[in-house]
Amino acid sequence: MKEKTYVIDTNIILDDPYIVKRLKGNIIIPTTVLQELDSKKFGGTEKNRNAREFARIADKKEIKLNFPNSDGFSGSNDYKIIGMAKQQKQAGEDVVLVTNDIYLSILAESMDIPTMKGEKKQYLNDEFYSGIAKCNDATAEVLDEYKPKFPNKYYLT
Repeated sequence: MKEKTYVIDTNIILDDPYIVKRLKGNIIIPTTVLQELDSKKFGGTEKNRNAREFARIADKKEIKLNFPNSDGFSGSNDYKIIGMAKQQKQAGEDVVLVTNDIYLSILAESMDIPTMKGEKKQYLNDEFYSGIAKCNDATAEVLDEYKPKFPNKYYLT
């Protein structure tokens, strides 16, 4: 049985950057998606945080992600993402476009490209790095010892 090829839309990563760890198969992130994520990395919202978290996931290279150039496709970013999925399908891949964008889904399915919605996993806030550590009964000397090792971490006693 042929391995599935997933072409991931930007909104999927902005909703859940860890989805790429849960999908089994060939994962394609078009460069158009990377450009959109790059524009979303600044700010304090959940989507901004997810854009930054995906960059860390991709940078660790723990999972194989493919980043083919989608700039050669014309039209809007949606058309570039669909163009990438269509190219993979024409190459004989078992392609699925993963998106929560209803219009993109309709457009892709009209071009015979199967789609699926990303299931957003709910994470507890304490699963994310906060930059703060709580220390019970820590002395100033102990905290001073850790500051050079973790300059962006704040300790609360």
